[in-house]
Amino acid sequence: MQLRKSAAVEKCSRYSMYRHRKMSEGSCIEGACRKESTESEQEGKMEGQNEKGRKWKQEQGMEAGGLTVVESSFCYHAWRINRSVTPWKVTSEIKLFQQPRDVELYRRERTYEKAGRPCRIVTLDESCLAGREPHVGLFQSLSDAVYDGIQRGDRILVSSGYCDLAPAVAGGIQRAVGMDQTIGVIWIDAHSDNRIVETSEMEEVRFVSIPVSVMCGQTMEEWRKTACGLEAPVEGKHLLVSDGRMNNQEFDENLRAVGAKKLNSEEFENEEIWKKAVQELAEQVDVLYLSVDADILKKEYLPAYEGEVPGGHELSTVDERIRTVMETGKVLAFSVFCVDFDRYEQGGEQMYRSGQRLIEAGLESWKGI
Repeated sequence: MQLRKSAAVEKCSRYSMYRHRKMSEGSCIEGACRKESTESEQEGKMEGQNEKGRKWKQEQGMEAGGLTVVESSFCYHAWRINRSVTPWKVTSEIKLFQQPRDVELYRRERTYEKAGRPCRIVTLDESCLAGREPHVGLFQSLSDAVYDGIQRGDRILVSSGYCDLAPAVAGGIQRAVGMDQTIGVIWIDAHSDNRIVETSEMEEVRFVSIPVSVMCGQTMEEWRKTACGLEAPVEGKHLLVSDGRMNNQEFDENLRAVGAKKLNSEEFENEEIWKKAVQELAEQVDVLYLSVDADILKKEYLPAYEGEVPGGHELSTVDERIRTVMETGKVLAFSVFCVDFDRYEQGGEQMYRSGQRLIEAGLESWKGI
């Protein structure tokens, strides 16, 4: 599959590439260098992806070799689309962290080694933008990192960042496994994050409010293809959302429009209902992408969260729900978002440990890794 080019892509002909280094069993090592590539080399890389994807299931299938961990260096900065002007104005300034980070704790306490497999860490920092606007460069680089990891035979863990990154994860998966492989998405979040930019009544729409509608093909089609690498949208019938307790009428109507399944808070608490829904989806798809937003938890576990999100679930319950998904043997990528808002002094350490627990639940139960 070849990504369609936007003007931003044409201006900059290099994508982020990461070195591969031999690692011992259960150890982590960081890949930090970048390599220049000409536009023709990049196009050559993209042209062969469909064929590689078709071979993926036969050659690798779900027998993963290791773990690729992707960390983002960018702090939440309310990226948004202003619809009050024509053409729309996109604001995506970068903001770097100033306080101790969640990923620093994960590395210090060797969290990633819970997978019990060799792992490498890919860091997306300012160098990955390479002259592109952040809402283009960051997403293209993440899609590349996911694609490269899967082509190595790895599973993918995105251990930091925010929910707006999800379409790039899905895009990297699709590019790697091929258009003929069906992708399912399980979205554990207090919000279904599926606003439709074109029809929303809001003058400014934040990127964090659109990842699900982007993945399902309801909005931002050109950006989905060029920035995220997701050529074909995820079918709504292959989307499971829970608990979505903060949804308004617009979000719920958008879910119904694509035929997605939503489990409310009570249903999320019910182990049998959750298992049944997860198993049914797993049987319909070739691979799964599990995305977890920390706001699924009760406030007591998230003292440094940005904004108020009432309700939520016990950490032990979310731990169990993650394990149910990972045990299907279908999960190719797993992300834990919205753990670090650069508010360490407001209780960041406790919040980071909540994120650590969610990541460990996934790594310890990841069947096939």
